[in-house]
Amino acid sequence: MIAHTLDPLHPLSDAETAVRDLRHARLVRARTFFEMRFAPDRLTGEVATFLDEVAVAERRRTANGSRAARASA
Repeated sequence: MIAHTLDPLHPLSDAETAVRDLRHARLVRARTFFEMRFAPDRLTGEVATFLDEVAVAERRRTANGSRAARASA
């Protein structure tokens, strides 16, 4: 979840609560409201890393499930 401290509609505390409630979520704090629009490299790097980690975990999970299914057959 990407959040910043100056958002009047979505307080940072809401993002912190959501991250605690969502499995595997993490919070990335934008420096400003405009960071993603005008200087997105840091944030998109964080998003790409997160997606890579999720993809690896999912491949492991499905591989383990396939092995378990074959073992029980």
